[in-house]
This record gives sequence, structure tokens and C-alpha cells, in this order.
Amino acid sequence: MLYALPATIVFLITTDALLRDSTTSNSNVEVWVFILIASLVWPLTLPSILRKKVVDLYEASKTRTRPV
Repeated sequence: MLYALPATIVFLITTDALLRDSTTSNSNVEVWVFILIASLVWPLTLPSILRKKVVDLYEASKTRTRPV
């Protein structure tokens, strides 16, 4: 259970990114293998994904509050 929950979170995040990406085919086997591997090694990928999302949010908030 402790391993499956974060792995599921990584799977959902990466699958959501795949479905939103119009440049990648959803039927590409290599993409699904990558998602599976990313989910299995979630102790490495989840912190990286979260860090990227936090940095993106921080940079977006800086550009919104920047004076003109």
C-alpha cells in the first residue's frame, strides 16, 4: 500500500501530461513504457515532478506580481 499509492500518483500525473500533449501519440508504446517505468521508480520521479510543478508555480506568480 505504501508503495502503490505514490506509484499511482506518478502514473496519474504522467498520464495526464501525455493526454494533454498534442504532439505525442497516445498509442505510442514507448511512451506507455516510459510511464510504467516512471511509476515503478517513483522515489526518484515523484520528487522531480513535484519540484518542477512548484518552480513553475513560483515563476508564474513572480511574473503576475511584477510591476510594469
